[in-house]
This record gives sequence, C-alpha cells and structure tokens, in this order.
Amino acid sequence: MNIITLSTLIYVENKAEVDFLLQYKNQIIPIEVKSDKNIKSRSLTLYQQKYKPFIRLRYALRNLNYKDGLLNIPLFMAEYTPKLIALAGEVSQRHPH
Repeated sequence: MNIITLSTLIYVENKAEVDFLLQYKNQIIPIEVKSDKNIKSRSLTLYQQKYKPFIRLRYALRNLNYKDGLLNIPLFMAEYTPKLIALAGEVSQRHPH
C-alpha cells in the first residue's frame, strides 16, 4: 500500500493552511500535525467544506479517535497510518455520518 506525500503547506482560499496532503489509493487526504495541547483544526474544517475528502487526519498528542470523518492519530502511532485509514474507511462505510 503506497502513501505518497503530494505537497506541504497547502492554503485553502488564503484563509488557512493544511500541513500535508497524502495520496491513499485514489484519494487525497489532508493532514495536520499538532504538537501542542491546542488541537483546533480550522484548516481541516475549511478543507472539508471545500473538497469533501472521505477522511481528514490529525496527528496530535491526544488519544486515537475517529469522529465525523476526522481521524486523530497519536504521534507515536504514525507508522500505523495506512492501517488506521483503512479501518476508518470501513467504519465510515458501515456508519455514514
């Protein structure tokens, strides 16, 4: 399974920036990395509104969580990203939000 970094620091309508875009299979996934306790993801929300990705990723210090199309991955679990994306995709197909 290939994950390819396409670009970094992507601006969404000059209002916000997404840290990375990844290609997963034929999907483009926006990613934010948060190393602080403040994990607000305004840019991921704006990206969601404009491009409607099937999932958004946030790497942060918080616990693993998937809600409303946002997958929070603890920093120490980054190597499991492909598996976690696949699992989140299965969950969203069974329980669309």
